[in-house]
Amino acid sequence: MKAPKSTIIFLSWSILIFAIIYIQFNQGFTPVALKKQFIYFPFEIGQWRDKEKSGSDYLITQLSADDILTREYENNEGEKFELYFSYFEFTKEKKGPHPPQLCWVGSGWAFKSLGDENLILDCKGCPQVVIKKILATKGNKRILLLYCYRGNNKYFADFLKFRAVSVIDSTIKRRSSAFTLQLSAPLLEGEDLEKKEKQMKDFLVKVFSILEADFLP
Repeated sequence: MKAPKSTIIFLSWSILIFAIIYIQFNQGFTPVALKKQFIYFPFEIGQWRDKEKSGSDYLITQLSADDILTREYENNEGEKFELYFSYFEFTKEKKGPHPPQLCWVGSGWAFKSLGDENLILDCKGCPQVVIKKILATKGNKRILLLYCYRGNNKYFADFLKFRAVSVIDSTIKRRSSAFTLQLSAPLLEGEDLEKKEKQMKDFLVKVFSILEADFLP
């Protein structure tokens, strides 16, 4: 019994697309380096300071990131933000960002999506930034988490969309640089969620403006 013509066409195109992706992912990419290493990222941003000057942790992680920054910024009122971002000159197989929830699930945290939001940056010609907002809870603990991905020069809040565009870019442009950012802050009992979110977004606008101007290619 012959297979329908439509099935044969579909299978042929599927094999062709898979072959293109496989070849591209197993050949050399064009690495895209940072303008400047993250160790030079400012320790003071507005009223927020990294008092311990923790700097960048140059860790060989499971992600194999080419550069990583982890900082704890604090203001004069003692409020703290945890800032993390990583950069990949190219992504391949297991070399690349992953959703931040994967690092939290094993610790018993539950997540509630608060939606996506666009940020307007202070720098001229900067791309539009879209972030995902998550409320993480565990017992009586609450943490507000804002994060996003950047594939080449485009920002994404959705991981699957980010990966899809990365595959297309790597196939057509032979480049797949990637960046991921995560900002988190604890919500104390009775603390206003909207006020904390605005505070974090204002901070992120400054962070992204610095990154786009001086660090990200």
